[in-house]
Amino acid sequence: RTRIERRIERRIREARLPVRKTLEAFDFAFQPELSKDMVMELATLRFMDEGVNVLLAGASGTGKSHIALALALAACTDNRRVLYSTSADMLARLHASLADDTLRMALAPYVRAELLIVDEVGLEQVERKSPLRSGLMQKVLFGRYEKRLSTIITSNIPWEAWGDYLDDHLGAAAILDRLIHRSRVIVINNGPSYREHAHKQELLSKSPEGD
Repeated sequence: RTRIERRIERRIREARLPVRKTLEAFDFAFQPELSKDMVMELATLRFMDEGVNVLLAGASGTGKSHIALALALAACTDNRRVLYSTSADMLARLHASLADDTLRMALAPYVRAELLIVDEVGLEQVERKSPLRSGLMQKVLFGRYEKRLSTIITSNIPWEAWGDYLDDHLGAAAILDRLIHRSRVIVINNGPSYREHAHKQELLSKSPEGD
């Protein structure tokens, strides 16, 4: 491998991407509500240079995580420091750090990454009503806001439901105020399940001709 290839692989490994997704593999025709021009503009990574967030909201399975992971991979390829986490995993790690007083150390990777992806906000059930959930989310996102670092968030719950999700309406309002202040918002509410469509296409591609 060349030095550049090794560097890219290191960035991808450090980003903890669960899978590698690309926008070339995304079927925009299947999701007509989604603006391809907006997504491809995000792929230039200018939003990172401007400290802009990307908020991907809508029904489960409509392709939000695919887009987030594809942008993350593009940033890794561009030698940016990226970190991916589900919301559940990030909050669990931070919550666990409270027990041994290592919160500051645990927060550092989430606050310092040039691009942070917080995936699946609203899907997790563990400690759903913990009063610490809002405070921990604020420590990550407020820190990034002050540093003008970009965050990509995918969520299957509407913005107005974040207060119930975090069990803290004032805290949720403060988080969303900072997130939306500098952001590109993409909402996919009415489209079919892209995940199901992609799975069917994968199965078809593996089927022998004539089946």
